Amino acid sequence: MTIEKGRSWGEPAVDPAPRAVAGGDAELAAMAADALGRGTKLVARVTGGDLLNTLGVSEVRPPAERIAYPIDLAMASLAPDRAGRPGPPLPFVAHLTAEPPGRLASAIAGLLGHRLPFSAVVMNGAWLGDLRLGPRAHPNDGFVDTIEGRIRFGDRREAGRRARSGSHLPHPDLRTGRAGTWETDFAELQTIRLDGVDRGRWRVLRVEVIPDALTVVA
Repeated sequence: MTIEKGRSWGEPAVDPAPRAVAGGDAELAAMAADALGRGTKLVARVTGGDLLNTLGVSEVRPPAERIAYPIDLAMASLAPDRAGRPGPPLPFVAHLTAEPPGRLASAIAGLLGHRLPFSAVVMNGAWLGDLRLGPRAHPNDGFVDTIEGRIRFGDRREAGRRARSGSHLPHPDLRTGRAGTWETDFAELQTIRLDGVDRGRWRVLRVEVIPDALTVVA
């Protein structure tokens, strides 16, 4: 059952030391998707990654104090264009990023005063590295938070500074949303990363949330 407003999240872990252990976000997502494919639900500890940061766990708790958190899994379907057939859905638990593949070209455009190409972030949790890009995102509310837009090169440093505290939103150049299913068609190919792993260049992106797909013990 996804989290409800005013309701506490997580319960004391029945099994404080499950056999399955993931070292980070991408490994956890793959394990969860594999379990769903076998008709089971993953219960695992996680020892690192941005999801763990969202849980607010900064150190390993003693077994008697560990909490079991229900977590949503997001699935991304990617296609080269509208006519192309998407491949098998790929899982992520923390975030998806889409950005133009040509970093040098983007930097030159910014120095010339042009707006940077379109990019997007899809957050299932609050953190991407040291940036709190999803200040309202919750990994068990049945939704992902989306941020889309273009920011001028000269504004990126200030936006990055503010993103460390989550105060970068609202921003006039960014469009935000929240949805259980989200789809977009980029004007050009984008480099897609799921939980930090490069998944190639794609134009059409669809994300669907699977509520309560796994349990993390931390």
